[in-house]
Amino acid sequence: MFIYKPFLLDWNALVIVIFRIFSTIYIVSIFGDTIVDIKIKFFLSICIALLIFPFISYHQVILLSILGVLIFIKQIFIGFFIGWLINVILSITIVMGEIISLQIGLSCINSLNLSIYMNISTISSLLNMLLLLLFLSMNGHLLIIYLIAKSFDFIPINDFLFNIHYLFSFIQIFNKVFIFGVILSLPIIIIVFLLNILIGFLSKMSYPMSVFYIGFPISVLLSMMILLFSNAIIINSLIYLIKYLLNFLLYSLRTYK
Repeated sequence: MFIYKPFLLDWNALVIVIFRIFSTIYIVSIFGDTIVDIKIKFFLSICIALLIFPFISYHQVILLSILGVLIFIKQIFIGFFIGWLINVILSITIVMGEIISLQIGLSCINSLNLSIYMNISTISSLLNMLLLLLFLSMNGHLLIIYLIAKSFDFIPINDFLFNIHYLFSFIQIFNKVFIFGVILSLPIIIIVFLLNILIGFLSKMSYPMSVFYIGFPISVLLSMMILLFSNAIIINSLIYLIKYLLNFLLYSLRTYK
């Protein structure tokens, strides 16, 4: 039977593990933005570290040394890097919403998103909220904790060197997120494009007709109806894409071990 004995832990390595987990949780938006107190995030990091620390393989680390300080700083950067990649994956709906808002003319209606510290459109905010709810319903928070735990196997705490291939992984993930965001918004792009062509022909046939007063409300209404009636397809696509991108991130860490 496994008996947990905290007094037998290597406290130098435990501190390093805690701060890598904390730096990841601090960045990932799914665990809360600035509204959640930093003390709660740090307490959650300690709990996760105590659970996974007995299963982490490492060599003895002396924290109060030059090499220990360098390893400590690197673990913080690794945690930020993993959290940043997860945030890039979760921003697929923001890419989709910004493209849709730009096509239908609602890109000027913005609101501040505290999780990424930037203004995004209203459609992006709604789609991002939908993605977060889907992510929690599919136990995505547990997937992130599993990804953090497996990162200690693929990137050991004693490994001081940084692999340049992780930067290529970030570029690939960013590329996939942008492509998937464009693909999800492609039906609305095509329909709005055809609608603008139709309105252009009508404006030539009926000269006094104003294109703006007719085209703008029709494009907005038609886009909202498409989003409403295709919500099941969007939800299933988002669940599949999030699982695919998280598995790709895990595969990237495993490949460049």
